[in-house]
Amino acid sequence: MGSVNNFWHKSISVYALLTVITITCTAQYQHNYKIRKVSSPQSKEMLQRLDDMFEIESTTVFKDYQRDPVVQSINIERLTALRKSIKQGYFLVDDTLQQFVNAVLERIVRANGLHEQVKRYAFIADNAARSASCHGKGIFIVNVGLIAAINKEDQLAFVLAHELAHDELGHIREKILLERTAKLQAKSKKLTKQVFGYNDEIDIEEFEEYRNTAYQVMRYSRGAETLADSLGLVYLSKAGYQKTGALELLELLKEGQKPKYEIGVDFFLPFDSPQYPFQSYWLNEKPGVYNAARKGSTNVFSYDSLLTHPDLKRRQAYINAARYEDVLYTSDIQTNPSISIALSELQIIQSALRAGKLDLTLYYALQMLKKYPDNAFVISRIGIALMYSLTAKDHNIFRNIVSPYTATYNEEQRLLNNFLYNLERRELGEVAYHFMKRKDNFNPEERSHYYLLWRICDLTYRYDEKNSLAKLYSSKFRSDISTFNFKKE
Repeated sequence: MGSVNNFWHKSISVYALLTVITITCTAQYQHNYKIRKVSSPQSKEMLQRLDDMFEIESTTVFKDYQRDPVVQSINIERLTALRKSIKQGYFLVDDTLQQFVNAVLERIVRANGLHEQVKRYAFIADNAARSASCHGKGIFIVNVGLIAAINKEDQLAFVLAHELAHDELGHIREKILLERTAKLQAKSKKLTKQVFGYNDEIDIEEFEEYRNTAYQVMRYSRGAETLADSLGLVYLSKAGYQKTGALELLELLKEGQKPKYEIGVDFFLPFDSPQYPFQSYWLNEKPGVYNAARKGSTNVFSYDSLLTHPDLKRRQAYINAARYEDVLYTSDIQTNPSISIALSELQIIQSALRAGKLDLTLYYALQMLKKYPDNAFVISRIGIALMYSLTAKDHNIFRNIVSPYTATYNEEQRLLNNFLYNLERRELGEVAYHFMKRKDNFNPEERSHYYLLWRICDLTYRYDEKNSLAKLYSSKFRSDISTFNFKKE
């Protein structure tokens, strides 16, 4: 009886701890959020880490990998591209996310007794897409969008175990050797120039040969994915993670952009106001041509041919049927998934905004507004997306930042896209103004809210109110409102 009581008390303690973590995490972002720093040319440690890992990659004794000049050329090009991405701010520089992801990776490595001499590191990409990848010996990239999509650590562990399996099985090197044999690098550059240059003298036979060879490389990748799933499950088990994490993760990927938090009929409620009521026709479907996948002379491959992963339902069935041993593994590596996940959920708003995808910025922000209705950061990003949409219509560049093609969108994303397209310039200005003007949105202590309302007043010709806001801002913050900079928030 005593052991039962001890178990019960321990269970209560664990539940209480998780509750405290969740409440603390929610409270931390209830009112505001500070965007994460991104990499730059000054990210010396990140650049050095990348150089060190690629040195291991380029000196590997894998087959004739090291001695082949074409392979070395491909690796130099890959290294150059990643270094450029770091310098251009593609990766997040954040201790919380970095420690979380690398702690999970390290736990899997230790539990499976993998080569200690090999350095491994996961870079966190400021990208809202739900994906991760392996780029060679010890180099992994995890999108912040994937961290935001998960609900628990076991799901991330399967992703990392899968990518680690690719690394250990040598799949990246095998694929590069295949590309070398097929001379895809040189052919790709040549044909890309022809296709995107709309060259009428394209060699059709050469083009078809290239496409067929590339398909073979992709088919090889599909087989590699199944092997990576198999070994990944072994890694997952030995590290003490649950197989349900793998199944749940695949379900998240299968659902694509399905909202993590269902909002339902209240989704567009923030854009309704007594002074300017929401109009149902704003959500009317756009012409059918925009709801299909983008087509044109630039399509080298059909979409299905680039799906290198096996069908997700098949992967789920395979994993579900696989023998799996639940191992009790005690790790001295501490993680805090709740805070990392909550942080990522807010960061993907900024990721979408940085990528210039205003409809997706609104999509992620409206989900977070439901969760954190008083969060100044979330409100300001909605205001920015509306303001940029308005100025884009003025400068006739709207389609550059709000995609007209919605074939891969879910229902709410498509409705948001329709919303931005259907609103006339004047209507969009009124929606933006009344959103920022609402008492439950405008935070009198938030500089960005003054600036956004000031800019929107200018765009909607409310010049008296614009001047009043400038004076109020100057008096309150002792600075000129026109000098406000979102980068210095």
